[in-house]
Amino acid sequence: MQLYSQPLRKSGGIPFAVATFLLASVLSVPLARGETPDIRRGRALAQEWCARCHAVAPEQERRGESDVPPFTRIAADPRWTRETLIQMVTVPHIQMPPPVLTRAEAEDVAAYILSLRK
Repeated sequence: MQLYSQPLRKSGGIPFAVATFLLASVLSVPLARGETPDIRRGRALAQEWCARCHAVAPEQERRGESDVPPFTRIAADPRWTRETLIQMVTVPHIQMPPPVLTRAEAEDVAAYILSLRK
């Protein structure tokens, strides 16, 4: 009896399927602390992990910088929702270093970014 289809084998097999399932499970879990996100903690985490590339506070923005968007520009874009921001800082992708934040920390960072929305 075959447990997985041919396309699954080509995309990375069982380890890929398990990793995808685990990632989807983690991303669907509500706040682990049972609290609302902490904007101040989110700002501190952003300063620690994101400020190497991003201007995380309005006073850090530099004119003409276009390669890496400042958090105020990210916040102003309505396509960035709480969930898409959390995914951006927790799921590995080419343009950013590997994620190091927990789900709760990512929720705090997302809350901080959204607090910059005008």
